[in-house]
Amino acid sequence: MRARRLGFVVTVVLGFCVCGLAPGPAASQTSAPPAAAPDTGAVAVRIVTVRVVADEMVRANPGWEPALRQTIGTVSAIYERTFQIRLVAQDIVPWTLGPGVPMRRILARLRSEIPVGSADVVIAFAAGRCERLQYGVARVFDRFALVQTRCPETMVSSAATPEAVLSHEVAHLFGAFHPAVGVASVMRAGPADRFDDQTVRVIRLMRQFDFARGVRGLDPEARRAWSAIYAEGHARLEPNPLASAVANVGWEFAGAGRTEEGLDLLHEAVAIDPTAARPHTMLGAVYSAQGRLPEAIRELETAKGLDFRETDARVELGYVLLRLGREDEALAELRDALRVDRESVRAHVGVGTILSGRNRMPEAIASLTYAIQLDAKYGPAHLRLAEALDKVGRPAEAWASAERAHGLGEQVPADLWQRLAGRLPAAPPWPPACADSAEAVIDLEKPEPSYREYAARIRERIRARQVYPRAAREHRVQGDLEIEFQLARSGRLDCLTIRRPSGSAVLDAYTMDTIRLAQPFPSIPAQIAQAVIVFRGTFRYQIAGGRDMR
Repeated sequence: MRARRLGFVVTVVLGFCVCGLAPGPAASQTSAPPAAAPDTGAVAVRIVTVRVVADEMVRANPGWEPALRQTIGTVSAIYERTFQIRLVAQDIVPWTLGPGVPMRRILARLRSEIPVGSADVVIAFAAGRCERLQYGVARVFDRFALVQTRCPETMVSSAATPEAVLSHEVAHLFGAFHPAVGVASVMRAGPADRFDDQTVRVIRLMRQFDFARGVRGLDPEARRAWSAIYAEGHARLEPNPLASAVANVGWEFAGAGRTEEGLDLLHEAVAIDPTAARPHTMLGAVYSAQGRLPEAIRELETAKGLDFRETDARVELGYVLLRLGREDEALAELRDALRVDRESVRAHVGVGTILSGRNRMPEAIASLTYAIQLDAKYGPAHLRLAEALDKVGRPAEAWASAERAHGLGEQVPADLWQRLAGRLPAAPPWPPACADSAEAVIDLEKPEPSYREYAARIRERIRARQVYPRAAREHRVQGDLEIEFQLARSGRLDCLTIRRPSGSAVLDAYTMDTIRLAQPFPSIPAQIAQAVIVFRGTFRYQIAGGRDMR
């Protein structure tokens, strides 16, 4: 798991609205006893709807869909026989992960890229991504799980079959935890239908768990009952899963702008398990985002003290120290993080940024390039690489990196764009502001019929470049602005100006860059007689969502 400051899920709609989904409200009791079926006195079967996700390596296997459905059916039969819980596949969603994605990043990507929709849970199946006997992952009391398939160990180990992994991860979603070493259970490398007594009692206790409401829906009685079962015995040296679940909700709330609620939940998680490092890491990251740097340092140092391998705390601490101008200490923390976890993307970016500032350019570029190899969708890495490449006189590569950074929501400094454009004859022009025009202004969203098809093509060009700027997301900045621009008959962008600003310099500048980078535009169709067309469009940015720590 790696810390990302604010990773919101957003949708871009050119109308022009950027929107997200908010977490549901806090819930009431979800752990009621099983309902009795009418007239018979038997326990009614609980239906759990599943959105099934299959990555490209699963889908490359002949007969993958029947095999996947059989796996779900087998585990459903086990759960129905044991707990009166039936898993029902609602739909199957194709998903492309790409090569070389570590297991610990897949779950975070799943959460950010696949909406739950009307299902209770999302379960992804990935193939051929075998890694150190890790066959699946799920958070306790969560809605997302990953099942690994086609590992060599599936030939010799009952714990590695897709059925066993799915049974294990579904149990986590219902609140089950790893029992002590030596306990015979699917939660301890046993077959899919072997449940230890604690797991049985937890799943029966949480049989009516409301996945949409999550851990906050558990009433005090349910928490006490779960905690009593947990206290009887559990895996050593693992954080309390209830504390982890509460901390994860707190983290999401803080990322959704509900900062005080998030902090309360994080402090509650610390109270549940004072020995867990992760809630302190999350507290430190929230304090850092608020600019409360001494408090951030305190929490991050505490997390490090509780768990030497808590690299997220070391990385966040490195960035906090860098903001305080304590560059040498920051570099030491980031390098310590990389000694523990060579694949910490933010640590590589931090090291590369510091080395670039010290003009140690080959090392800086190598560090930033490696960060991109680890996570090609991490915008800050592309932006810092663009700045480094510009410093060493490689403008074409710097421009390409800056474009990728913009496409990932980074605000590229205006002086970098202008400097690179001046060095690249093929770069799109950075046109001047528009003066008042005598031409009729065409509404880009609701054009007259004769302009409709052309306006749609212009909108699509802009849509392809527009996302929610990360700097605005991080600070919960919303707004809308009106932009006017003029196109020549060739499609050349003659001028560009803001007619009504959003109130946010970040949103304004990012939107202007989006239109500039959408060049070249299609030429004006022959059936339109005008030599130039002036368009005006409204760009709306609205955000509601959470962030993930990974």
